[in-house]
Amino acid sequence: MANAGFSHLRHVASSPSHPSVSLDTPVLSPLITTSHLHYELSPAERHQLLRWISSLSTRCLYQIFVGDDSHLLNDSLCASLLIPPSWRRFYAECLVRALFTPFPRPQIPPGLHASDGSLLPVDPRPLQPRALTFSSVTSSHTLTASLDYFNCSASILHAELYGLIASALAPSTAPSVTLLTDHHNILRTLGPDIHGPPNPHSWLSLPARYLYRWLLDITSPSSTQFQLQFTPAHTPVTSTDTYANDIADHLASTAQAYSRPPPVPVPTFAFDSFFLYTTHTGLIESASSPVILHLFTRSISSSPRFRPTTLLLPSLYEPLPPPPYRYTKASSAFSAVVQLYARSSQLDTAATRFERHHTSTPYCHFGCLSLETTHHLFVSCHHFQFLRDEYTHRVCQRTEALLCEAETTCCAREDCSHGARSSWPTERARLFDDTRRDLRRIAAGLFVDDASVWPQSLSHFYLGSVPAISTLLSARHFPRLVRKVANLWHEECILLAGRIWGEYKRAGSHRSTMPSHVSPSAFPYHLRYLLSS
Repeated sequence: MANAGFSHLRHVASSPSHPSVSLDTPVLSPLITTSHLHYELSPAERHQLLRWISSLSTRCLYQIFVGDDSHLLNDSLCASLLIPPSWRRFYAECLVRALFTPFPRPQIPPGLHASDGSLLPVDPRPLQPRALTFSSVTSSHTLTASLDYFNCSASILHAELYGLIASALAPSTAPSVTLLTDHHNILRTLGPDIHGPPNPHSWLSLPARYLYRWLLDITSPSSTQFQLQFTPAHTPVTSTDTYANDIADHLASTAQAYSRPPPVPVPTFAFDSFFLYTTHTGLIESASSPVILHLFTRSISSSPRFRPTTLLLPSLYEPLPPPPYRYTKASSAFSAVVQLYARSSQLDTAATRFERHHTSTPYCHFGCLSLETTHHLFVSCHHFQFLRDEYTHRVCQRTEALLCEAETTCCAREDCSHGARSSWPTERARLFDDTRRDLRRIAAGLFVDDASVWPQSLSHFYLGSVPAISTLLSARHFPRLVRKVANLWHEECILLAGRIWGEYKRAGSHRSTMPSHVSPSAFPYHLRYLLSS
């Protein structure tokens, strides 16, 4: 087809104007133009091509698009790009309308729609995971949803805009609708009459511009007259506007503390012609330079060739010696052997085999879009996430038990009756609270890459290293507790490394990459006698 001159789907097919509900229903109509063809198709080729196009369903298009990367089938943003933009908008607006639930509020007059968004953490770092929710409130209906499909690219502006879009799509019989917002930038950009930026070039650097486009498309041709009105948030003024805004703010905020509300789709139909996108960060619509620099830095630091992260600096980690049992008295030394091979870069991961023999793929055999390095296998590979979750839960439980034991022991030493902690000296109680908080935080981040836990940003638990807890200012007053916790963490770390490596070998991912016939020139001269033996 490429040799004949077909380069786009529109050269061979067109989509119907009305979307199909079933994923298995054929969705394309054959349409073959000949003006751009390099040569004429034979009747048999044309007939075969027409039959193939007529049989394609949405599910088939998904499979053609993702190929062997089956994990992309779960990526709603990538898969939705196969559907025509008009269909995507139709599906998105139907979904948003379906999320509204009847909830009469007599205090809010018809035609007054309030919305608000919530973001946690309040000021996230670039590419830091975040939780975004929004709500829309009318006189008869309520909606609460999340922006989970936006990954790390969304901000509070996206939640506020999506709330306004939901308010514009909310069921209403009023001839005019007033959309309330407490976000100054939205009102400054759209104005009270909801119009686009006056200068076309303003769109190029406008954050969340695809949500602005969607809101303008909804409000412009509608028979309902829409007005945008600002209302201050968190003010003691009691009015209908502030009451409606307070309800929307309360619903969006409380949704963060309880079960996550349903996610809303990403409006890909309003995208620019080109967008930067990664599966981890999502869309990169503005300020791309710092994001690309951050991704580049993280890619370099996670590379096995980057020496500052592969070379451990002993002074940065726990200096207390590890417990000797696993190394001197245990009947099986598997975990110690795994640690030895990991420290000497001898574990036969796919990346190691590719680097030394160049006969196999260096990528993870479990479907991750990453090199199968030692660090990826132990820390990042999704196939072993259940083991990391299990050991994280176990470490947190056992650490908590040691903290309770230390608290009881300290109380007894202070001659507190029945372990009454209230009679502790105030300074010692404060130090123990600080130690408890720090140990809980570090225990929860032992098996993930967390710069607040690991001194070199990357987790090295599989090397038998643990963060330096004896150097914490608060922990210095409890040396026995620190020693017990350090021994516990070291033991759990090497046991988890042994479990993961054992599961890796058992899963059959190791495939021999040595060729059946090895050229003598591939061996040093003094070892070539091995080929003849």
